[in-house]
Amino acid sequence: MVKITPTAYDQLQLILTNDFTLEGKSLRISIQGKECDGFVYAIGFDYQKPGDKLYKANELNIIIDPFADFYLKNFIIDFATDYEADQEGFVVENLEQEKYHGKFWREYPELAPQF
Repeated sequence: MVKITPTAYDQLQLILTNDFTLEGKSLRISIQGKECDGFVYAIGFDYQKPGDKLYKANELNIIIDPFADFYLKNFIIDFATDYEADQEGFVVENLEQEKYHGKFWREYPELAPQF
């Protein structure tokens, strides 16, 4: 299940409406890395590639590569703003992230993809 918060949706619409270079591209979610608390996710715009899974949420196309799709079954895309730290941007919250803490694949090999 993919959910986009209203704040994230508004920001995405603003970006897509005002950046002509994104025409024909979709929002891509990918795994950028792994830390003790689980995966780190990246968000950007890209063209769909063979093997990508296509999701629709709030009329937006979201593409995910097969590896990330294996781990992202239930997630929320939000847009966070922290004025004190002078930071803002999109955030992916995997609602099943607790499964992927530490070296989870050693204890639970079924949680690792078999490609």
